[in-house]
Amino acid sequence: MFLNLNREQLHALDAAKQAFGPMLEGLVKYSIPITLVTFVLGLIIALFTALMRISTSKVLRSIARVYVSIIRGTPMIVQLFIIFYGIPELGRL
Repeated sequence: MFLNLNREQLHALDAAKQAFGPMLEGLVKYSIPITLVTFVLGLIIALFTALMRISTSKVLRSIARVYVSIIRGTPMIVQLFIIFYGIPELGRL
């Protein structure tokens, strides 16, 4: 049966719980909420960009086209450097 564990197996489970407990706690506290928030924000940005792309206004379509070409045209590492190093520098101005 699945729950028929001996002492050695219980000790191994306890050791795994002690080893991975803090990591799983951090996962639940930080990683999952951050993932959900960024997913929702990305969905909102994508929705507005899509609406701008199908708009009849040339200005809105152009803004959306430029935004998409910048996001698609720059490597992710460059975007991360701009976010983590460039944006804090703007706060110092």
